[in-house]
Amino acid sequence: MQLGCDPVELERLVPRCRAASRALDRTSARLARSDPSGWTGPAAQRFWSTLRGELRPQLLTGSTVLRSLGDRLQRHADEQRRASLAPVHTSTVRSVPAAAGSDARWVGRTGTHDADLVVVLVPGVGTDVGDRGELQRDARRLHTELAVLAERSRRPVGAVRGAHEVAVVSWLGYDPPDHLLAGLARSPAVAGASQLSADV
Repeated sequence: MQLGCDPVELERLVPRCRAASRALDRTSARLARSDPSGWTGPAAQRFWSTLRGELRPQLLTGSTVLRSLGDRLQRHADEQRRASLAPVHTSTVRSVPAAAGSDARWVGRTGTHDADLVVVLVPGVGTDVGDRGELQRDARRLHTELAVLAERSRRPVGAVRGAHEVAVVSWLGYDPPDHLLAGLARSPAVAGASQLSADV
């Protein structure tokens, strides 16, 4: 990746690479459908041999290279945007210590409190407040991807117009089942859904 390059300029090349790749694919398909029976003789044999043995494989290789180049340019643009993002603020919205018969609860937010787009991550089986660090890392990764998507589009994604308007909430506001067998029961999800609805 070249730091300092404008991701918008990189992305202008992406559709061109993909369009050129599709054009080579179409040309190769047309050549594959060509009928050699209308032209015979030694020169014709050399021509058809070159067409099928050299030209078509080169067209297919060129198409693959262009498609791969377009994908690489998009990845570089996204990496450039990630490198340009300001550090994101993470905070605890609510923390409730464990009580008799109930695990601790925790709700965290990554991003601003007045974001236009809020994504809620609800962890499942086997999660407890000890997994807080992993929950925060997941929220930061998702926040970064949403911010890059919003910047890439340069138009609203939902209500998003920029990275500062995205927030990810890690919601451990219920008691997830401790193991997969307990996860078959509906009661934790029903109780959790009611609390999540109230919080949202």
